[in-house]
Amino acid sequence: MIAAIVPAAGRSTRMGRPKLILPLGGGTVIARVVSALRAGGAAVVVVVAPRPETAGAEALARQAIDAGAVVVAPEVQPPDMRASFECGLAFLDGRAAAVETVLLAPGDSPGITAALVKRVVEQALVDLSRIVVPTHAGRRGHPIALPWARAREVRDLPAGVGINALVAARPELVVELIANDPGVVADLDTPEDYERWTNRAL
Repeated sequence: MIAAIVPAAGRSTRMGRPKLILPLGGGTVIARVVSALRAGGAAVVVVVAPRPETAGAEALARQAIDAGAVVVAPEVQPPDMRASFECGLAFLDGRAAAVETVLLAPGDSPGITAALVKRVVEQALVDLSRIVVPTHAGRRGHPIALPWARAREVRDLPAGVGINALVAARPELVVELIANDPGVVADLDTPEDYERWTNRAL
């Protein structure tokens, strides 16, 4: 089974408002990412949301669920993406059998499309021991496909070390998948980013 984890518990400090519930392309940012993952082949999409008392958290959870995700709200606000990813792993550990590959897809990556997810999944299924990373113009983007055993190793990383260390530690396992769309490597962090994405979605 292919599962996906969407870290979505950030505080959107650079945006100045909850960015994942902003409208984009006929939906919202979080709905766009979840829908792409589901349509591209993820059987389960786990969105790790902010604590319920956080501004915009209720709307984010509702929109993620409506798009087909399962929402996890940790008891303690995750301090970074790695902590959110570990929350998603803990959920999958107890509730999803036979996970073969985990897709890591940050919630602020609206360039993730169903077609891209399908390509990543197809490549991952060729050899379930491989790490698949989409790239554009030499830069790595998302979603990253991690074998289940590799994904669980994030718990063994030293404090302060991010998920990218999992990829860096096993270069012999990495398959880079070239994508023509620059959106693969573009985040959504600032009002200027949002304006660019809004214009692109028109």
